[in-house]
Amino acid sequence: TMSHKVQSEETTMLAEHADCAEKALKEAFPDAQVLKNEIATVGGRGIQCAFVVRRKNGYDIGLEEKADGSYEVHTYEPGYGNGRSRINNAMRTTRIKYQEFVMDKFGRKAGYKRVGAAKEATIKIDGKERKMMKITLRGGTKSGKKKKGKVMY
Repeated sequence: TMSHKVQSEETTMLAEHADCAEKALKEAFPDAQVLKNEIATVGGRGIQCAFVVRRKNGYDIGLEEKADGSYEVHTYEPGYGNGRSRINNAMRTTRIKYQEFVMDKFGRKAGYKRVGAAKEATIKIDGKERKMMKITLRGGTKSGKKKKGKVMY
C-alpha cells in the first residue's frame, strides 16, 4: 500500500475562535482525542499544532496555526485513492460545525439564535452557481417582531 501526506484545502477556521474549532473537532471526531498545543505525527515527522486529533487508526490530524491566524490541516492517509478528498470530507464536517459555533457565539452577543443546522444552498454569484452553507439566525426585538438573517459561507 502507498501512504501519503495530505494537506486539506484551506479551512476558514481561525485561531481567534479556537474554542469553536476545538468544539467542532470533538463533534466531528467523537472517537478521537482532541489535544491542544501538541505535536502531530504526520508522515513520520512531528508538526507543532494548535490542535491534534489523535485518531484510533494511529493517523493524527493536526491543525497548525499560520501567521495569518488561519489553520492549516495536516494528516497522513493510508492506502491508495484520493486521500485529499477523504480528509477534505472529514474536515468539511468540522468546518460546518465550526461555523455553527461561531454563529452561536456572535448570536449570543447580538441577541440572535441559530435555527437548526447549517444547510447546503446553491446561490448564483456573477452568473455562476456556487454551493454554499446557509445558517439561519433569528433574533427577537423588544417589540416582539422577529428578525431573520441568513449567513452564507
